[in-house]
Amino acid sequence: MAAPESKQWKEAIRRREIRAHIRNHTWDVVRRPPGIKVIGFKWVFAHKFDETGQIVRYKARLVALGYLQIPGINYFNTYSPVASTNTIRVFLAVCCSLDLILRQFDVETAFLNGDLEEDVYMAAPLGIDIPEGMVCKLRRSLYGLQQAAAVWFKKIRSVFISMGLVQCRANPCLFVRHQAGRDTSPVFIILYVDDLLIGCKSDEIADKSRDELAEHFTLKSLGEARYVLGVEIQYATKKVELLLRQSQFISKMLETFAIPWYWVKF
Repeated sequence: MAAPESKQWKEAIRRREIRAHIRNHTWDVVRRPPGIKVIGFKWVFAHKFDETGQIVRYKARLVALGYLQIPGINYFNTYSPVASTNTIRVFLAVCCSLDLILRQFDVETAFLNGDLEEDVYMAAPLGIDIPEGMVCKLRRSLYGLQQAAAVWFKKIRSVFISMGLVQCRANPCLFVRHQAGRDTSPVFIILYVDDLLIGCKSDEIADKSRDELAEHFTLKSLGEARYVLGVEIQYATKKVELLLRQSQFISKMLETFAIPWYWVKF
């Protein structure tokens, strides 16, 4: 690897991605069955930015070449819902009106948590030595597989239901739970692929929800929700004020189209 940031990318491969596959037991090494199609793989790299545009993480993903899968043999259902921007705005508005706190979490290597029901065989990734004639039979869903998103959503939905959350009929990525006993304030959880937003009345309730999820997934706590899907969030709970901005997006658009800042009127 000869990229300018090769050191960071190699670190992301070794310390995060490969370790995640070992921890999740993503595949079994088996002898290649006769007549079986073996799919390939590739590495995909991306930066993760904060609300100021600074790089906060180097992400490396082992991605299966899912376009080589055979429908009806290697995969069946591929549909997975995604929270709409309108749903996210309504979620934020409701949390603001009820004076709830907002907490943000990221599920690390989310797709690796889903269990595959179909037989999918993949060539061994570079750096993993296996005997000749052997291949990787996938046990877990892997990025790039046709059914990866559907398998992941099925998994996390079952976990939410086991936690006593109810799936919203209008948007299947929104889940709600009403607390029993003295505290009857609701808990709202909205899911966007592997990003979670939790709206609730106190840190104790947020911590309890986090601990329940941590029994099933590896979570990264991002604290108060400040930057979600490219949108900056400024939220004052006591004043019940919520402000959404996209200053980084605006800056990039101005740069792309070579528009000076002094031309912009607000």
